Amino acid sequence: MTKLPADETNSTPRARILINMIDTTSGERKDRPASDQLPTIPQGTDTSHAFTLRKNVYENDSNDGEIEIHSQGLWNLLKEHLSHHPNHIFPASPITLYSPYEALIFEWERLEQATKEKPRDEIDKQARSDLELLLGTIASGSGDLKLDKYFKTRESNKEQKSITFETLWTIFPPGELIYGKPFQGDDQVFIVQDILRPWPNNSLRLLCWTYDWNGEKFKRLSLSLIIDRFDGHKPIKSLPYYPLELNECHEAIKKCLIDRGRSFRDFCTAKQGARMFEYSGDIIFDKKGFSGVHINDDNDDAIPPSNFDSEMELLNRLRMSHTASGSAATKSSNVSCIMHYIWLI
Repeated sequence: MTKLPADETNSTPRARILINMIDTTSGERKDRPASDQLPTIPQGTDTSHAFTLRKNVYENDSNDGEIEIHSQGLWNLLKEHLSHHPNHIFPASPITLYSPYEALIFEWERLEQATKEKPRDEIDKQARSDLELLLGTIASGSGDLKLDKYFKTRESNKEQKSITFETLWTIFPPGELIYGKPFQGDDQVFIVQDILRPWPNNSLRLLCWTYDWNGEKFKRLSLSLIIDRFDGHKPIKSLPYYPLELNECHEAIKKCLIDRGRSFRDFCTAKQGARMFEYSGDIIFDKKGFSGVHINDDNDDAIPPSNFDSEMELLNRLRMSHTASGSAATKSSNVSCIMHYIWLI
């Protein structure tokens, strides 16, 4: 876990910590310094601190936090490492960050490494020192009770490769390749787009990208994958979906999916005179595209659920019919069948 720098207790600390709560006299919400901070609260633009952590306290214990970055050098360092974040908040001027600070949590190790890199100049040196202080401040008391609980078990969970449902979102950063077998037990890989909410109630919904053939061209499609609530700690690899890199055979899986995807691409893009194939196995008739995904011209707003029930029903009926009638000799035929083998082309 990131440690607070030794100079945090200096008379002019670079971090300002405020408690925001209802003032019993006026009935209004007001800031007050934390017990270990200087009693004065500067007005206007703050140039003496690198950042301000405001801990918002509520009567129902749903406390949260927010961070205002004052140091342009610190903000530039954050932009350098977090500008790829899908919400695109870091290329702009400094803004307020709200807990649970997803971008920081997803790139925590990367930011910790940045604090150890050799500074380019004195400004960069100060920025890296401020970043170390920022990470240490969040890890030791972020203002968000759920996030504070996450940091208490973060290291042990990493070592044991386990996770709780409440902190499940922390292992699915945008762009992560995740692995699962949602259709016929076949290996599949998806790309994380986003999560609907970091602290889920009954289930975690992952918004993901996949690619499919619509009869004319390959399209990027958005779909949602759902992980239901569970109690206690659970091995990450026991989840229906988890980061591909945690699978001990991830390189072999990648190779297999790439080869399979290339074959599927060849089938889909075959010219008119080369569309006769010899095939032996189960097929699903009169179905096109990826189940549960409505093709909408790369419309990012289309977020259908992941559901393979209709295909499985058809497949089971086909198998029952196949068993009752006996096996027939396979013949060359031009059939239209659903094939979900497009990953990592």
